Amino acid sequence: FNENPIFHHFGLKRSSGPEVFHGVAGPSLVVSPFVRDTTLAHIRKRGPLTLISREDELSALPTGSVETMSVWCLAGDATPGALDAGSESATLEPTAGEEVPGQEATGDPAADDAIDLPLEGVHAKVYVLEDARSAKVRVLTGSSNASPSGFDRNVEFMVELLGTKRLAGIDVFMDGVTGRGGMRPLLVPFQPPEAPPEPDEAKRLEKRVDDIHRKLCIANI
Repeated sequence: FNENPIFHHFGLKRSSGPEVFHGVAGPSLVVSPFVRDTTLAHIRKRGPLTLISREDELSALPTGSVETMSVWCLAGDATPGALDAGSESATLEPTAGEEVPGQEATGDPAADDAIDLPLEGVHAKVYVLEDARSAKVRVLTGSSNASPSGFDRNVEFMVELLGTKRLAGIDVFMDGVTGRGGMRPLLVPFQPPEAPPEPDEAKRLEKRVDDIHRKLCIANI
């Protein structure tokens, strides 16, 4: 990557918001736990879009939008060890005295120190923006979800790194280098539900509370 990162802030006056996706066209990859089609539409203007998100969030997107993208979600039985070719599972080292729910001590120190932990949902926010006219790629990571809240309403920060497709492009992100690493072993293609999901009343009320809180802050009461 280039040694001069660029820092972006959103949700503040004179912030760039979705404009960060404007400019040179090319394929994009987005990893975001929360997504909204209004923001994804800005990114799709660049060119083909690969999207990785939570299954429940993807299910709430318009069917027509999903069909225009390459859409993935985390495999239910994925483990960190899947990142290494030929590995069946992952072993993570717990801190001293740490107990892991659902796993009882065996009395064998070696066995107790090697604990399999499955992955649980997508939390990362990563944007890989390739330049169709050159070998360059922009990679942004930080706190912004691919939603209006992430780029317009909340106060968020992202760092942008400049690199090359050969070392940091979408293919490398998905498949790694020389067949090792990459996200693809942890993913499955998203299958849209046959029927639209039921409205989530808790989410609706939470959004309403956030909107009221934001208006109170702006009013400076």
